[in-house]
Amino acid sequence: MDNFVLNKYLVSEFFKGFLNVILIFCCLGLILNLFEEINYFKNYDVGIGLPIVLSLMIIPSIVINMLPFILFLSSMWTFIKLKNNTDILSLKTFGLSNVNFLILFCFSAVFIGIVTLFAFTPMTSIIVKYYEDVKGKYDIDKSHLASINANGIWIREKNEDSINIIKSEKLEGDLLINLSIYQFDRKNSLITRVEGKRADISENPWIIQEGFEIDYVNENTKKKEFLTLEFPSTFNKDKLSSIYSNL
Repeated sequence: MDNFVLNKYLVSEFFKGFLNVILIFCCLGLILNLFEEINYFKNYDVGIGLPIVLSLMIIPSIVINMLPFILFLSSMWTFIKLKNNTDILSLKTFGLSNVNFLILFCFSAVFIGIVTLFAFTPMTSIIVKYYEDVKGKYDIDKSHLASINANGIWIREKNEDSINIIKSEKLEGDLLINLSIYQFDRKNSLITRVEGKRADISENPWIIQEGFEIDYVNENTKKKEFLTLEFPSTFNKDKLSSIYSNL
């Protein structure tokens, strides 16, 4: 019974430390992300309410991504608190060792991880999707979409006469690396394909370097290589970086 009470006390202290660290991260995330949202909506008359709501929506995703670090800080928080209160010495007199502390904290961390994985992660994914949809409504046009994820950078933009699908491995400074551009007409027929090693997107039009272009409209389709090629786009480096900088 004594061991049960002591174990319960240690676990409760760990969860208290965990909640304190979570609260600190939420406050920091709200403050830092709020500046990002205000900067994004600076050209729109939306007031302060929408940036605050969006910041609150993205905080769970930030906390989940930082969960291993939060658990580590929670353990340190609990150890420091027990040491300052001289509780560690008292607990060791009852037969508890450092191994007991480690095992209890490990099981507590695993429990938190399981609950987060099965309960909070699906809900967070829905919230992030809604977050992206809300921000997308304030884009230049709903037909203009951009996504930055583990698979690279994807851009869809609709012009007067065509639809461009752009894919790149990554963004390095002002350059999109290893990009592919597929241009379709209004009937969704492929008309042009452009491949390039890099593209300077600091300004419009883009300057694509070292690649080739294929024109599928002409009957005699040939691959035309180039050193530089200008490509008009509604996106540039600043716009692309700001859209999903939070994620």
